[in-house]
Amino acid sequence: MTSSTPTSGEGGAGGGARKPRRRRGAVQPPEPSGDPVRPPVDPAVVPAADPAESLRRFDPLVRDWFTDAFAAPTAAQAGAWDAIGRGEHTLVVAPTGSGKTLAAFLSAIDDLVSRGSADRTLAAAEADRTPARTTAAERCSVLYLSPLKALAVDVERNLRSPLAGVGAVAARRGVTLPQITVAVRSGERRRPSAARCCTCPR
Repeated sequence: MTSSTPTSGEGGAGGGARKPRRRRGAVQPPEPSGDPVRPPVDPAVVPAADPAESLRRFDPLVRDWFTDAFAAPTAAQAGAWDAIGRGEHTLVVAPTGSGKTLAAFLSAIDDLVSRGSADRTLAAAEADRTPARTTAAERCSVLYLSPLKALAVDVERNLRSPLAGVGAVAARRGVTLPQITVAVRSGERRRPSAARCCTCPR
């Protein structure tokens, strides 16, 4: 007497379970791989910048003015200066009063002051000791866009005040800074004063 055992997929009481038929057009879930599921990495989340390290990139005149005027950079300022120092396009998102505007202005001021320092070093190295040129063609080097209502406060508090402060530090040390001027333009009216902003901002 012989007996047969049903194989998987065959009917019968002792047989294995049937595989469900795949419906045409149905999307099948992926087979589990056994690897742990990792959350996506957000490129906007970066380690916090070191406030002290963020100031080291500045010219000594600019750095000394800031440390005399403020206890330390805010987190927004430190992060902005760290990114700007690496040459990255930088968007600063932080609450009001966190120093975003000063972060932008001071970085631009430092760039202009550093250019003057480089010119002074080159002039001092010349064999004929020719004085540094101060009559070079003037031009607009930094463009700042602001809502009209906040423009006057931004310029006075975060641009003219730092310029005056850095200038005072330079004067105490007998250092001649490049002439940095400021001009404000509003609207699109074509007038001589607006055109001069491009060549001789005052």
